[in-house]
Amino acid sequence: MDLDRRQFLGTTGLALTSLGLFTKGLSVSSPGTGPKVGMCDWNLGPPCEPDMIPKAKDAHLQGIQVSVGIQPDSIPLRDPAVRRKYLELGKRYGITFHSVAAGRILNRIPLKSEPQSAVYVIDAVEAAAALGAKNILIAFFGVADLRLRDATGEFRNVSDGPFNSY
Repeated sequence: MDLDRRQFLGTTGLALTSLGLFTKGLSVSSPGTGPKVGMCDWNLGPPCEPDMIPKAKDAHLQGIQVSVGIQPDSIPLRDPAVRRKYLELGKRYGITFHSVAAGRILNRIPLKSEPQSAVYVIDAVEAAAALGAKNILIAFFGVADLRLRDATGEFRNVSDGPFNSY
């Protein structure tokens, strides 16, 4: 079906109106009107750094996924003072903490093979509870991949379920 410009614009306008885009808007700065927009702390600057919260506000974000830590000998979110600073700055700048990430550390020290990694998961759970986060990122990439490799180094299928195409 060929549409001329007038038909295209009319159809597009009707579609946008039906989605409510003209009346409600998709403004990132409109709290409570739709999904919140956030990002990982490592995209704002150094991970595990509460001083990046004003930068998140400047970017019109509503939330940050906070890293639990990236070095085994330095887990900033274990420190109650760091957690308090996150909460104080979050309140001041209107930023929430929707998720805590135990990603980079678990990708380097895999949960599947390194028993001490269970402690980093506990750190993430405790930090999430302290910050009011409802989600935790536990990553399994690279050496932390849960899939098994065959003798050639290729991943082999270990599932008969819906994810067996990997």
